[in-house]
Formats: sequence, C-alpha cells, structure tokens
Amino acid sequence: MPGAVRRLFDSFTSYSADEATRKNIVNSIGDGAWYAVMTGLTTSFMGVYALALGAGDTMLGWLAALPALVALLSQIPAAMITERASRRMRVLWPATIAFRMGYLAFAFIPFLPIPPVARAWVFIGLFAVMSFPGTVSGVAWTAMMGDIFPAHLRGRIFGDRSMLLGIVALLATIAAGPLLDALPYPYNFTALFIASFIALLISLMYLRRVTEKPEIGENVANNAANIKSITATLKDKPFLSFVAAMFVVHIGFNISAAMWTLLYVRVLFLSKTFIALITVVTQITSVLTFRWWGRLADRIGPRKALLYSVLLFAPQPFLHMFVRTSWPLIPLSIASGLAGSGFTLILFNVLLGVAADERKRPSYIAVFNGLMGLTGFLAPLIGVAIYGRFSMNTVFIIATLIRLLGILLFARQTRLEPAA
Repeated sequence: MPGAVRRLFDSFTSYSADEATRKNIVNSIGDGAWYAVMTGLTTSFMGVYALALGAGDTMLGWLAALPALVALLSQIPAAMITERASRRMRVLWPATIAFRMGYLAFAFIPFLPIPPVARAWVFIGLFAVMSFPGTVSGVAWTAMMGDIFPAHLRGRIFGDRSMLLGIVALLATIAAGPLLDALPYPYNFTALFIASFIALLISLMYLRRVTEKPEIGENVANNAANIKSITATLKDKPFLSFVAAMFVVHIGFNISAAMWTLLYVRVLFLSKTFIALITVVTQITSVLTFRWWGRLADRIGPRKALLYSVLLFAPQPFLHMFVRTSWPLIPLSIASGLAGSGFTLILFNVLLGVAADERKRPSYIAVFNGLMGLTGFLAPLIGVAIYGRFSMNTVFIIATLIRLLGILLFARQTRLEPAA
C-alpha cells in the first residue's frame, strides 16, 4: 500500500486494533462514497424530473407515497429474508443490484413512444417497484453494519463516514445543477442518470469487499425470522415508545414532502442551478457539523442529541410560509443541514442501540422502517389533498404542529435516559 494511501487509511481506522474491522471501515466508506455520488446527482431533482416528464401536482404526491407504500409492505418480508440467510451479503448483493438497475432505466424514460403523462407514471411506477429490492438491501445492510462494527465504535465510524459521504454528495450536487441547465431536455436527465448508474457500479465493487463475521452468520441462521419474532418486538415497551414518538415526527416531515418541489418550481420559479445551490448549502452545513453532533451525543446522550436535532427541524415549514424570494432559502438551508446531520447520524445509532439483540435486529429494523414507511405513504397524499383544498401555508402549519407534538412525546422518554 503506497505511503500516502496508508496514512489516509490509518487516519480513519487507527482507533480500531482489529485489521478486519479496519478494512471493513474503508470498504464501507468506499461503497457509501460512490453511492453518495448518485444521491448528490439525483435526490434534489426527482420531483423536477417528474414535472419535466409531464407529472401534475397530485402526481408529485404519488411520487412520494407509492415508493413508501411498497417499502412499507416490504419490511416484514425483508426481515424474514435477511434473518433466514446464513450471511447478510447473500441477501444484500442481489437486492442491491436489482435496486440500482432502476437508475439506468430512468435515463431512457423520456424516449418512450407514449404520451408525456404516461411517461411520468412509468417513472413513478418504476420508482415504486424499486423500493422492494431497495428495502431488502437497506434492512440487510443496516443489520450487517450492526454485526461487523462494535457498539463502542459506531459513533466514530459513522460520524467519519457521514462526513466524507457528505463531501462527496456535495461535490456531485454542485455538478448536477449546471449540468441540467446546460444540456437540453431530455438529454440532461439522461446524462445525469447514466452517470449515477456508473457511480453505483463502482460502489458495488467496494460493497463486495466487506467481510462478515462467520459466527454471527451461523447464529443468525439458527434463529431465522418468523412472524413470532416480528411480533415479539411489539412487546418491547422502550422500543415501542421510541417508535411512537418517531412515527409522529415522521408524519410531520412527510406531510409537507411534496410542497418543497411545488414551492421551488411553481411558486418561486427557481432555476435548477439554484435548487442545486440550496442542496449544496444544506450539505456543506451537514459535512461541517457531523463530528460536532457525534461529540454532543457522547456528552449528553444520543437521545437528547436526537431531540435537539428534531427541535431544529420543527419550525422549518412555518418559516417557509414567509418566503417570497429566493435568498431566505439560504439561511433556512443552513438550519436544515444542521438539523439533518444530527438526525441522520444519531437516529441510526439510537435504532441500533434499541435493537441490541443481533438475532432479532432485522425484525426491529423492519418494524421501525415499516411504520415510518406508513407515514411516507399516507402523509404526502394527505398533504397534497390539503394543499388542493386549502393552501400550501395550511400544509406548512399542520406539519409544524405535528412535529412539535412528536417532540413532546420524545421529550418525555428522553428525560429517563441515563447521563452520558
């Protein structure tokens, strides 16, 4: 290994004495970094792409809701498939390939010889179908990360990983906006999705190099999931209290999900470059604050840190009611990036902590993701219906109030958390 590469390797892995763990850290970062190229290129523009294909306002609600419905219905099968496999990778690998092939298909939807609205429905339908292998791979990946990385290292590992992935996604987003504005439709989106697919292929090479611990695979295989193991998680009161609070919080997040694209495109008439700029500002803030959130969680406890991140998210819909020009979106994006880095990093670690039993961890993950997915299916449709019947500001007020209710529920159980 060249000297410079070795020093970089040591700088992100020196806190682990186990060589296998150190290699897994690096390969996990490599996999995530190339996956982040795809997310940076596409995440901010999926709704914009749907509108370009011919989608109406209501269809944007279905774009958020249908994939969430499929993900919801996939959670229990995903947990059972994952727990029955002697290795997580045996499930993760084929599911990941199936999910990522969809991004190549996205590139050619504009050339289908069908009416524009039909093309938009093809995009929405394909995005929804992809949610099944995406859910399976997500459950398997999360369980595998819990298997291969010890609890006392996860904060450091995923803090560093999230920071690096944020930088990569940031650079990809910076490139995406000007690319979409520079090329004519539909070649701009075709180029975007082909580049995303190439990045996903490189990501697969790193994912394949991650090694599992044999004893965990044997233990999991001997405790295969069934409906009883799924329902057993529903008797875990601390887990249920956590899920109930996060369920309400996610309703508050998702009820306004379709409003952001409508605000940017239909109300403020933002260019794709400025939409990318908003994402870039959010990502820069996230990258700069990941490690701060990690230290805060170590000092005050992960649940309290998670509570603070949700508190930062709560007023976002209300504040967007007063946006009439583009410039206020910059400070709002900074606040969103600060809240998002804490929420993303700490929620993952809190969930792994709640699901401490490695034999049942996929079941816990499935139940949690399934219930959060239910909000992702119903809430955007409710939000679009309220928007159509009343106004966008009505949706923003309701979203803010629901987020505050979720904070109250979570704050009650957070008071019981032991000191860090």
